[in-house]
Amino acid sequence: MLEMNVKCTCLLVVALLMIAKADALKCYRCNSYDKIDCLDESDSNNDTRNSTKLRPFLHECEPDPTGQNREPFCRKISVTIMKPKHHRVIRDCGYERSHLDCYVADNDGHLETVCQCWSDQCNGAERLTSGVALGLAVMVAILRLVV
Repeated sequence: MLEMNVKCTCLLVVALLMIAKADALKCYRCNSYDKIDCLDESDSNNDTRNSTKLRPFLHECEPDPTGQNREPFCRKISVTIMKPKHHRVIRDCGYERSHLDCYVADNDGHLETVCQCWSDQCNGAERLTSGVALGLAVMVAILRLVV
């Protein structure tokens, strides 16, 4: 009887581990600085969830590395570096959430558009940043001209 309980307990533990693994969030994780395909913003369906260029960068997010047990989310950072002018994209898992889904940071020498989302593969799509980011970027550009 004891042997049966041990087997059942082991099966239960394995099943729970498999469920936990299946629930892990999957985000694209790359930096266009060293992986040019990370720049990919579009495909024939205008949905990068099926992008063959981004597919190799799809990975599960690990538990919070700080041990604070925060839920992971997907993040996409689009950076425009002013001198010399070029564009970079960083896609990754994040753990410290902003109160905004997207925001623009005007740092010395570069503009960053940072967006966060909470579903599998959501940090690949152009639509994640296009509307909000364009509006924020226009506001920052106007403020730079006025101030």
